[in-house]
Amino acid sequence: MTAMPTVPNSHFFCLSFAVMRMIEDTKKWVLSPERKAPQTTREYAAHRLDTVLDKFLKTMQTTATHLQEKLLRPEIRQKGKEQVREKARDSVLQLLSRLQAEQMQRKPGDIPAAEKSENRFQK
Repeated sequence: MTAMPTVPNSHFFCLSFAVMRMIEDTKKWVLSPERKAPQTTREYAAHRLDTVLDKFLKTMQTTATHLQEKLLRPEIRQKGKEQVREKARDSVLQLLSRLQAEQMQRKPGDIPAAEKSENRFQK
């Protein structure tokens, strides 16, 4: 059994909307009057495409529901909160160290950038 590659959420949603759009476009193409197949055959194909689209949407909805249920479990929520705290702590510490480095490099007579912006609006 091979491992499934991980796909970022944004790519997943873009992919799912692309699939739905492709199904709708195919349905329009099948039903267009330029097709040489008999009308009953074209309607049957369009009905099958509607069924595929319905199943796709139902699968997306059940997957989202299962995912939401899992994410709302207390132990999983706590792990998520801890991950967010760690990432936030790292980014705050990086920002603090960067600002301290900038402050150390500044000359004593320089006006800090934050004060410059405040003074600009007070004129």
